[in-house]
Amino acid sequence: MKNTFKLFGIIAFMAVIGFSFSACGDSKDDGNSSDPLKGTWTGQVEGATMKLVAADGKFEVEQNGNPSGFRGTYTVSGNTVSITFTEVNTGTWITYDDAKEAGTDGLPPKNIDGTINGNNLKLEAGELVLDFTKI
Repeated sequence: MKNTFKLFGIIAFMAVIGFSFSACGDSKDDGNSSDPLKGTWTGQVEGATMKLVAADGKFEVEQNGNPSGFRGTYTVSGNTVSITFTEVNTGTWITYDDAKEAGTDGLPPKNIDGTINGNNLKLEAGELVLDFTKI
C-alpha cells in the first residue's frame, strides 16, 4: 500500500507539472504556450488513476479523485521536464525533507526528470517509469 501511495504521488506530481496551466483555461494547448505541461495529465499506477494538475511552476497530485499528499515545483526546458517534491501530506502538510528525516514510508524520489512528446508525458527515476496522457 505504501509503495502504491508513493507511485501514485509521483505520477500525480508529474501530471500536475505537465498540465498546471490547463486549470486556468482550456485544457487544449493552442500552440502558443511556452509551457508544454500546461493542463491536466492522467495515468494509471497499480490500478489507481493518477492526475497531475500544474500551473505556474507548481503541481499537486490526485489519486482516484482525492489529493494524494504530494506537492512540488517543476521546470521545463524544451521537451524536458524536471519535478521536485516539496511537500508531503502525512495528516498535515510538511516539507519533503522533514518527511524523509522522519522515515515516512512510500516517498517517491525527491527529483524526477521526464520528457513530453505531444500529449504524452514520461517520468523516470531509476526503475520507476510513469506514463501520463494530457486530457
